[in-house]
Amino acid sequence: MSDFYIVPPRLLTGSFDGNNGVTSFNGLRGDITFTADTTNGLRLNSTGNSFNFSIQPDFYIKKSGDTITGNIRFSPILGNYGVAIGSGISNPSSGVSGALFFNTTDLAIKVHDGTSWGTIPGVGITQAAADVRYLKLDGTNTPTAALSMGSQFLRVANLAPVSAPGLAGQIYFNTSSKRIQVYDGFGWTFAGGGITSISVGIGLSTSQNPIIDIASISVDQTSQLTWTLAQTFTTGLIAGIVTSPLYTSSSTIALRPATNSVAGVMFQNNSSQSVMVIDTLNNRVGIGVTNPAYDLEIAGEISATTKSFLINHPTKPGMKLRYGSLEGPENGVYVRGMLSGKNTIELPEYWTKLVDYDSITVNLTPMSRFAQLYVEKIEDNKVFVSDVAMNPIKCFFVVWAERIDIAKLQVEI
Repeated sequence: MSDFYIVPPRLLTGSFDGNNGVTSFNGLRGDITFTADTTNGLRLNSTGNSFNFSIQPDFYIKKSGDTITGNIRFSPILGNYGVAIGSGISNPSSGVSGALFFNTTDLAIKVHDGTSWGTIPGVGITQAAADVRYLKLDGTNTPTAALSMGSQFLRVANLAPVSAPGLAGQIYFNTSSKRIQVYDGFGWTFAGGGITSISVGIGLSTSQNPIIDIASISVDQTSQLTWTLAQTFTTGLIAGIVTSPLYTSSSTIALRPATNSVAGVMFQNNSSQSVMVIDTLNNRVGIGVTNPAYDLEIAGEISATTKSFLINHPTKPGMKLRYGSLEGPENGVYVRGMLSGKNTIELPEYWTKLVDYDSITVNLTPMSRFAQLYVEKIEDNKVFVSDVAMNPIKCFFVVWAERIDIAKLQVEI
């Protein structure tokens, strides 16, 4: 049997962190020592005959609903996840401000703002949001909402001409033609080739040129190219080779106004002066005039290899009659007629301003009998005829003259 001692006890009362003990003064065996490790948050309290162990305030999370006013730090070693929050397929029905929850349907962390649950901003893009707004690099999703680059540029592939089939809607920049091409489901076409109409107000204004193209503007041959207002082309409007018409069934370019008028189609120079007018109201053409009075009216010179008229034959049905024009080395005019019972040929009044009087020549042909006729003089716009035998004058005459109102004809040029 071991030694047994009755030791007068000494009670150390109070409450403190550290060692609390019941001991004796002689330090014999059998002393009992109680130790509270403050590094682990323990406290030892001695009250009467009782020893009470407790935990320092805010040292541990003790039970559900407790509030920690200090910081909590997790430093998990490799293989540990540290902390996990609650999760589920739908958000909890309620929460407190700052509560966290992982929604397994949205694959996103939700935070409660005191009123409702919301996705934590800036922590990533949810699958659902990505499929609506963003394109996957592998092209396996189809956004259903608008895509915006904001103030940044969008760059597409820069490729040499592509001949291999693509998918409808694919685009690339053709580095050879310097234009964007799009695959329409059947082949690669240049972007903009399918425009059917352009209206002011849809990205266009009347203060700027609506179309600027370094090459050309093409219109489907089954459609119409229509300008409703006056247009100005700084480099001219050039019609190339036409393989199919705009309005007709033949291989021609047809110009037609919306309403027939005297100046239905007009060609002007760069000073807005009329060069040629097509009167679509009366079916007339004017060159150098704005209101032609005849089928063809020209203010200027006409040069041709031959000149003639062609009419229906007056006596032979089904045939035509063609006469060539009498020609000479001058711009000449003439009057002819018969002189009987008088000796003066009265020239037209307007010849005074029309012809050069020094150019007048006269041919006389006696009638009914031989006669020696001659021109006595030309004055006061009259030709005076005499007969050597002093017989009464009876003859045919032709009077020729050269026009003076226009420049002389240059015969050899």
